[in-house]
Amino acid sequence: MSELTITDVETYLVANPWKPWVFVRVETNEGVHGLAEATTHDKPRTVAAAIEEMSEYFVGEDPFDTERLWLQMYRDEWFSKNVINTTVISAIDIACWDIKGKVLDQPVYNLLGGKVHGDRLRTYANGWYTETTDDLDTWKRAAERVVADGYDAMKFDPFGDAWQRMNREEFNYAISVVGARSTSPNTSRSSTRPGSRNPARRTRSIACER
Repeated sequence: MSELTITDVETYLVANPWKPWVFVRVETNEGVHGLAEATTHDKPRTVAAAIEEMSEYFVGEDPFDTERLWLQMYRDEWFSKNVINTTVISAIDIACWDIKGKVLDQPVYNLLGGKVHGDRLRTYANGWYTETTDDLDTWKRAAERVVADGYDAMKFDPFGDAWQRMNREEFNYAISVVGARSTSPNTSRSSTRPGSRNPARRTRSIACER
């Protein structure tokens, strides 16, 4: 595989109403390319700039050397443990695995140990609540549309503007939102806002959902 070399990387910023997506395309000298996602919750242009700045670690290298490339980017890049850098490292790693799969004519999961959950994976709906308001009926109608589309699980954020800690009114409203979207006894839900609440409050919220 030593003749296969990464020659370039391109980033694509794709707008959507919720948060911008960032996609990565890693090119090689043999015309095989790898695709990956490098989306964070914010700062897509910062991620794109970081991909270009960190390209010195992987352009000119063998995409099959994923372990070495990952280690060099993580070990040698200053402040490598921040969100931007680790997002770049993850995206380049996955794009290289995509290249491996295409060259070997194998799905990536076969290269990583094979199937675990059979031929089907359960999915959940996300971002379905962007047009809801403080009116609980808007949450109910939005959830009903999700179920009608065939989903039996949904992820959402019922916490409004609350951050780190919630007062009693905010907490009660969040519980009301969870109840309003309960459209089917067979529908699972996960309410979250990553990094926004302390562990004790998050645990209490999850307990109330159950």
